[in-house]
Amino acid sequence: MSEPSTPAVPKWKIVAAFILDFFTVAVIGSYVIGLIASLLTTRGITLPPAAVFLLLIVAIVGYFVISGPAFGGTFWQRILKTRLRG
Repeated sequence: MSEPSTPAVPKWKIVAAFILDFFTVAVIGSYVIGLIASLLTTRGITLPPAAVFLLLIVAIVGYFVISGPAFGGTFWQRILKTRLRG
């Protein structure tokens, strides 16, 4: 027996989910990293801008790497129903 075919997800939805996820994590991540950096600054520890940027990149990549296997898709993939079945 053949498995029932699932309808193909439009490419625009996949791209839109990626872009929305990227900007969502970038905005929330930059806010949280900025908050942590400002708290460290009040204690006398300053983070260089390159380190803050690197932390943001690590947060974005970590979000995409972890959310797929752990949660079955990213936030916007779940909303737009673009998760790839596999």
